[in-house]
Amino acid sequence: METEFTSLAKQIVGIKIGLAYARTLDFEKTTYAEAEAVFNRIYRTETFATIELLPYPGRTIATRVPQGIGFDEAKPLQDYVVHRIIQLAAKHGLSVQIHTGLQEGNENIIGNSNPTLLTNLFREYREVKFDVFHAGYPYFRELATLAKNFPNVYPDLCWVHIISPSTARTILSEWLDTVPSNKILAFGGDYRFAEGVYGHMVMARRNVAATL
Repeated sequence: METEFTSLAKQIVGIKIGLAYARTLDFEKTTYAEAEAVFNRIYRTETFATIELLPYPGRTIATRVPQGIGFDEAKPLQDYVVHRIIQLAAKHGLSVQIHTGLQEGNENIIGNSNPTLLTNLFREYREVKFDVFHAGYPYFRELATLAKNFPNVYPDLCWVHIISPSTARTILSEWLDTVPSNKILAFGGDYRFAEGVYGHMVMARRNVAATL
């Protein structure tokens, strides 16, 4: 990771953590030894499997394949890696963007993405600027409280103007009452093609103008 950060630091302006799609944002502070134990278990836990060789039907070979471990067992290693990434971001002066709130697609676990789960990171890494995505929707009031309490937390309305234009105006209005205006990020495209970014920007400008 150190090598990657050193090679990329001059080419990027920040990093993004999008793990709320796969797990809780509760990143505990774990030790190197705890992470190492999980790492070693993953690589020592193997099982024999018989697979068919293609394109030679009927020919088989016995091989060793890694056997997965459960999330509860893997969490100490994942948590350690996230903390290490944030430490490297601090070292290289990079902002950290974190996906919170509504996840794309269906049947996600919204509770995993509550921005209040990140409080320990905000407290520990005070030199890092955290760009907290998607207004934490529906936890936008919780995010306002975090941004008011922590100088290094910047609430971001990216994607929200598309999720619900009326809600975006409500959020911005409340944030302007509670959060320093120079910390509020009012727009982020969240598209992979230029036309979508432009259309979203038009909606965002209308919402900001109407709110002001």
